[in-house]
Amino acid sequence: MGYNCCIAQKDESSHETYSHEGIRVMSTTISLPSPLRVRLAALRGRIRLLRAVGRLALLVIVLGLLAAAAVLADYWLDLPALMRQIILLTWVAVGVVWFVQGVLGPLFRRIDAPALAALIEEKYPDLGERLSSAVELADGSSEGHGSPLLIALLLEETVAQSEPLDFRSAVPARRAAVLAVLGAVTLLLLAAPALIWPQQYSEWAQRFFRSSNDVASAEVPEDIADTENVTPIPPVELADDSPTITITPPAYARSVKEEEAFHGLVDLAPLQYSVMRFDFRFTRPAVAGYLEEWPATSDETPDKPTRHPLTLSADRQAASLAIPAMNESKYRLILEGEHGTRTELPGGTIHVQLDQPPSVRRLTGKTETRSVLPYERIPFEIEAADDIGVAGMELEYRVNDGEIVRQTLEVEGANTPSAVVRHVLDLAGKVQEDDLFSYRFRVSDNFPQQYKGPHVTIHPPDEWLTLRIARRGNTLEQQEILTQRDEINRRLQAIRESLLQEKRDLSRVKEEMRQQASLTPDPLDSMKQLRRENQDNQKALRDLAQSAEEVSALPPVAELARDVADREMHKSQQALDSVSPPASPAEASRQLQSADQQLNAAIKRMDELKKTNDRLAQERLNQAKLEMLAQREKHLAEQAAELATRHPVLDPKAREVAEKLKREQAETTGELERLTQESEPLKRSLQQAQQEEARKLAERARELAKAQRDLAREEAKTKRKSTADRTEPPTAQQKEQQLQLQQDTGELSRQFQRLSQEARSSWPMQSALQRATGDSQQAQQTMQQARDQGQRGEAPAENQSQERAAQLLDQAAQAASEAARSPSQPGNEGKPKSGNSQAGKALAKAGQQMSEAQGQLNRGQAAQAQSAMQQAARALAQAAQQRAASSANAPRQSGMPGQQPGLGRQAGGLPDLSAYGLDQAAFAGKSWGELPGELRTKIVHDMKARYGDDYARMIKSYFEQIADTKKK
Repeated sequence: MGYNCCIAQKDESSHETYSHEGIRVMSTTISLPSPLRVRLAALRGRIRLLRAVGRLALLVIVLGLLAAAAVLADYWLDLPALMRQIILLTWVAVGVVWFVQGVLGPLFRRIDAPALAALIEEKYPDLGERLSSAVELADGSSEGHGSPLLIALLLEETVAQSEPLDFRSAVPARRAAVLAVLGAVTLLLLAAPALIWPQQYSEWAQRFFRSSNDVASAEVPEDIADTENVTPIPPVELADDSPTITITPPAYARSVKEEEAFHGLVDLAPLQYSVMRFDFRFTRPAVAGYLEEWPATSDETPDKPTRHPLTLSADRQAASLAIPAMNESKYRLILEGEHGTRTELPGGTIHVQLDQPPSVRRLTGKTETRSVLPYERIPFEIEAADDIGVAGMELEYRVNDGEIVRQTLEVEGANTPSAVVRHVLDLAGKVQEDDLFSYRFRVSDNFPQQYKGPHVTIHPPDEWLTLRIARRGNTLEQQEILTQRDEINRRLQAIRESLLQEKRDLSRVKEEMRQQASLTPDPLDSMKQLRRENQDNQKALRDLAQSAEEVSALPPVAELARDVADREMHKSQQALDSVSPPASPAEASRQLQSADQQLNAAIKRMDELKKTNDRLAQERLNQAKLEMLAQREKHLAEQAAELATRHPVLDPKAREVAEKLKREQAETTGELERLTQESEPLKRSLQQAQQEEARKLAERARELAKAQRDLAREEAKTKRKSTADRTEPPTAQQKEQQLQLQQDTGELSRQFQRLSQEARSSWPMQSALQRATGDSQQAQQTMQQARDQGQRGEAPAENQSQERAAQLLDQAAQAASEAARSPSQPGNEGKPKSGNSQAGKALAKAGQQMSEAQGQLNRGQAAQAQSAMQQAARALAQAAQQRAASSANAPRQSGMPGQQPGLGRQAGGLPDLSAYGLDQAAFAGKSWGELPGELRTKIVHDMKARYGDDYARMIKSYFEQIADTKKK
């Protein structure tokens, strides 16, 4: 490189001076350039500062650890005063020596410039040894070191190359910073206990600074304490009713457990994680206080119990302490007064109550393995309990040995000690035929997660409840209905046998009295036995009634059983009670005969009870089957939707699935048809809906007949105004009207035909509808004939054909009206129809949709079949709801005659005869028994048609009782 040098020589005080670009170099001495000198001085100060900071931080860490170790040792070992004084002096000495040598020393220690230069060159190797050479040549003589000009060039080059470099990075501050942070953390850790336990923290520290006073006190001669002039210092004692102990339960349990307060050092029974707050009051100021705690399993106080320092008040005459209730333990109180006085007060036992896991109180349904259908809905009810609160329940299930699935259930009464879940498990879409469905329940309480909660209980604990999925069979509801029916029949049979035994015993007593002709002690003893049997039978009947009332569908059985107990059995009891001295033998025989008659009546009514129970069970079974059909049809619709997404060519199993679906749909359709034929209520509902539809079709036929005659008259008027040959055809509008009438008549004929096919269960209705179908078809053909005749210009023949078509429609309307008036069941001709027309309409719609779906499946139209199946499922569900509502609104025995219109009781105990077209005044003053037999039979027959066989007899008995009451 070239240099622009300018060298000047000058005689100045016998020294030669050389100048090179502003650097002045003396011939005898060499000085370090000012920029380097300033930067090296700054680096030297940085090194001293970092050393001082690091040593000071290290001093804080060491002294902090020593202080913490000393306080903990004193806390656990209760060090004597001399030992605490030695520890304090040692701690101070270590701090002073370290501060002088480790902190102040580095601040005044010399740091050589060559060492700094070597440190910088180690950081920046590109400098080579220029900086070290410059530092060594600086402030020294130039003699012996070469040309001054070269030295100046070296210094110049060193300044130029070091100018962009940061000398401070050669001395990193990381180590000093880390030590400073550790020192700050140490100070924070030492100060933290002071924020939490300020009083105890102050006392722990003061124990070391009071060591000198304690030592001085310890050196006082013992004989001074024996002097008579020294007054003893009283110890610190608790004030009356102190302490007050307040137990605050944890937050999650406060809705169940309330805060409790106790006085004195007594036994406690807090819930785990409760807060126990002790508030003390003293008789004199205290220096310190502790609550010592140790496990309750120890009979004696251990050497090192857990010590909880008390927080003293400003006047030191009160203190407080709050500790959590964790484990069962015992406790005592220690108080320290002035001059080392010490008071130990025994406490009590802390019986910590653990939060218990939840339990299952009740689970409805049977637990053994049962067979169910793949589309069945399983209702269940589970009740759980917990000492604090039940938080939630889950259903766990798996199919065969597959993956366990959890389903959250809706809980009634969540976070309370008792909770209930009512849920319906829908198996559709979860299982297939021959699967094994296993399920159980998970019950969890509200024990918080922060305490390693919640507690979870599995029910059943060691097993799964299992359901076997079968293709055919009864649903669980049907099985339950059959079980209830059989159980009631079994009890009825047992009561009937007991009544027969009572009757045999009664006959034996009658024979004994007839032979002895007096009331001897033996017959009287037998009478006591008869009375006991009668009372037992009455109790059995009332128990049966109570059991039947618990089933929502069996109140008629309960009412009948209770009626037998209150009437026949009560009357027989009254007769038996009358057989006692001083009754004469004749009177006793008459009473026994009356009791025998009542027993005969009760035995007959047992058969009536059984029939009623069987009938109600059959109705419930039919209702369950109808609901099952709705579920099955819904399940088939889901399968049809899945089949619609599968391609028969790409999916080989699609054809197999389609065949199975068609087979099951045909079975479901057949089951619905069988059900409507076997169930009288459903049959009546369907027939009533068919009758209503027949009435509407009859009205439609009359409307079409009238429209045909009106159109014929309009055409005749048009022709009379035409030309003289009267062959002008009708107008275009009239032709269109005639065509529309013909099409409407054809649609009416198809509706008559469909309705006649559906009315197979009623021959009179089907026969009338078949006639209506034939008449409407002939009417349609006659209309076509009239149109042809009009086109040929045969006006008279056209008019005759149109009139004939109208007459045929009138005949079809008359036949449809006869179908609407046809009896719904044999023996009820002309009587009001029972059943629910809405349910019948829904059943008819369901049957139509199911037939339509069957046809679409046969044609391979799975998507269209799915829509029809869904509509059929909804119609079946609607029919089931309508039938259930109709059954729920069925009249009961009590109040029925007076509540139903047309059957009310008038004065004198008679029913309202105006409903039968009779004058009430003609039968004024007459009782039920005085009515004509034909009228009584008609009334009872009408009631039987309205309410059923089981209610007819009760209503008759109701009027008989009214008549008896009037006579009395």
